[in-house]
Order: sequence, then C-alpha cells, then structure tokens
Amino acid sequence: MPSPLAPALKTRARSLAAALREYGVRIVVVEYDRYSGQDRNFLNKDNQRLEVPDAIAKSIEAFFYDLLENGWQDGDNWFGTFTWRLDQELLNHRHHACYTDYDTTDATYNLYESHNHAELSP
Repeated sequence: MPSPLAPALKTRARSLAAALREYGVRIVVVEYDRYSGQDRNFLNKDNQRLEVPDAIAKSIEAFFYDLLENGWQDGDNWFGTFTWRLDQELLNHRHHACYTDYDTTDATYNLYESHNHAELSP
C-alpha cells in the first residue's frame, strides 16, 4: 500500500485544485512513460478538454513528478496514469513497473560419461 501524501504535498494539491477550478477543470489526467515523459489533459464536468495557463500546467507537471520516486524517465520500462477528480478530492495513481529479469542456468556436463575411461587413456 502506498504511503500517505506528505502534508506539504497535500497543501500543494489544495492550492492547485483551487486554481484549476477557476478554469472549470474537474478532472486532471496525466499519462507518463519512460520514453515520452508525460501528457496532460484537463477536463470539465462534461469530459471536454480545457486549456489552462502554462504556469498552472507546469505546476501540475511538477506536482505529479514529485509524486513519482524517480521522475518521468528513470526506471527500466514503465508507465502510468494519474487521475485527479477534483470534485471528489480523489487522486488515483496507477503505475506499471516493467523490468527486465533473467534466469540463469548453470550446467556442467561430463563429456566422457558414456565411454570407458580406460579406452580414453593414451
């Protein structure tokens, strides 16, 4: 289970939510992956996309970035989505951690197993 948000992050969230509501935003969806960084969508109550000032968009980006342990582009190969429902005061973070794993097999073969060792002597 993820740890609760630190008080400083909750304070930032409340401030950002107030700014977003002024522009009619009710849902924020941010998708990210290792290769392309992130994609932000600000939606109104009818799920129509809205534009917000660049300063607010960058603040949202920084907020979600801070919620990730290693930023947008660290890790092996992963992706995820933040869905923030302002009216419900709920923030969902779905993170998919993909990693390269390997299995090691170590075998030793007796190459003379089927031969009589006496026959192999010079």
